[in-house]
Amino acid sequence: MAHSTKNRRNHYRVEIHIPVHWRFLDNQEIHLVKDGLGQTIFKQDDLRTPIDEYLKQVIPDSPEEQIFRSLQYLDNKLDYLIEQVLLRSTDGLMVRGEIIELSASGIKFISREPIPIGTYLVMNMIIPGTIQYQINFVTEVMRAEQRDHDTVMAANIIYIDKDTQESIIKVIFQRQREDIRRTTDSEEINVD
Repeated sequence: MAHSTKNRRNHYRVEIHIPVHWRFLDNQEIHLVKDGLGQTIFKQDDLRTPIDEYLKQVIPDSPEEQIFRSLQYLDNKLDYLIEQVLLRSTDGLMVRGEIIELSASGIKFISREPIPIGTYLVMNMIIPGTIQYQINFVTEVMRAEQRDHDTVMAANIIYIDKDTQESIIKVIFQRQREDIRRTTDSEEINVD
């Protein structure tokens, strides 16, 4: 069940369950983030695909744009699958968990082990239904709460690019619409 509330940072948040991987930033990466150069720690793929070039030329909201957006989405999914197959055996530094709350300014996630407050992490997650599909951002751990056998970690998003933030906002709005529909439908059922 998605539940929307407003947090202290003027960004809406939703309860959600999304698998996430993270790794700890090294000291050099932390300095880059603190100096405003967070984008430099992510792989930069400056090669534009033919799909990107066609998207620049099509008329907005046309059937052609929809086709090329679908192809771009499929291309991003294929890139993700290829990357996962190739990295699965080589990247032992990634830790797995689950995001349970998401906003444009922060997350709550479940970790098997507590993470020290103030730790910087690169988060890597998949958001189905968005063009990017796989997104990355940098967080700083702010709070930890022990629950049963896991720890719920709260983290602020320290670095996020505009496209990634827009993908997150899109998911939040989708969940809010679902909540409104569900509430409206249940109220109609109760009235009858």
